[in-house]
Amino acid sequence: SVEDFAEPVMSDVTGLTMAIGLLLLGLAFFLARPEQGVMDVVIDAGPAGIITRQLVPVVFVVPPLLAWLSWIGVRAQLYEPAFAITLFVTLAITALCLAVLAGGRLLAGFELQRASAEAQHTQSEERLRRAVTGAPVPMIIHDGDRILHMSRGWTRLSGYRLAEAPTLAEWAARVQPGDTTLASYLARTRETTDTVVGGEQTITTQGGETRVWEFSSTPLESTGPDQLVVTMATDITERKQAEAQLRRRNEEVERGIGERTAALT
Repeated sequence: SVEDFAEPVMSDVTGLTMAIGLLLLGLAFFLARPEQGVMDVVIDAGPAGIITRQLVPVVFVVPPLLAWLSWIGVRAQLYEPAFAITLFVTLAITALCLAVLAGGRLLAGFELQRASAEAQHTQSEERLRRAVTGAPVPMIIHDGDRILHMSRGWTRLSGYRLAEAPTLAEWAARVQPGDTTLASYLARTRETTDTVVGGEQTITTQGGETRVWEFSSTPLESTGPDQLVVTMATDITERKQAEAQLRRRNEEVERGIGERTAALT
């Protein structure tokens, strides 16, 4: 009768509707809080998020599709239900293995890009280190208080090597004992986002010689505290000595002119 024919059809429709409803309910549960739980990985912008977004649709779509195709074969009497189960398991395993292999290949591509980026970063750092350490002018690169690279000119003029003064605070304490002016300036450079001019600073070299340096610091990256900063100095000792000598000569000339004027009058 019609009722006997419609009953299994209605049962299949009800089961399918319930399955779709439960699937949508599960998706709504996961999507309710995108920044928490499982969805935190799904929406991640890195390799983990990309691979997850590619594998999840395969896991959700392929097994039901294969099950439906296997059941179509049974309904068409192409094979027995037992063979349909075997076929479904085999196809599902094959499809999931292919999905995992595709994800692994994608992850290998990301790993290759990361390794290449790290190699380029290491090469850039090595070039920067060579450029700084071989520079004849006073120059250092520091990360926060720690001095990373010190130029040949900085060591030659101040007398201190990197091993002897590995931090800004220690170097400032050595070249300006009893004075915190230079130390305060160097501490400000750790949080600057723009060039900071330290002005003229009097330092005492390791050999006891007094010299005048003019400082300026520029951040290499604007990432907040403890960022990479390049600090350069210009040794203006000879210029200051020449200026002082010129002032003394001018004073002597003016004094001589005054004395002669007084003698004539």
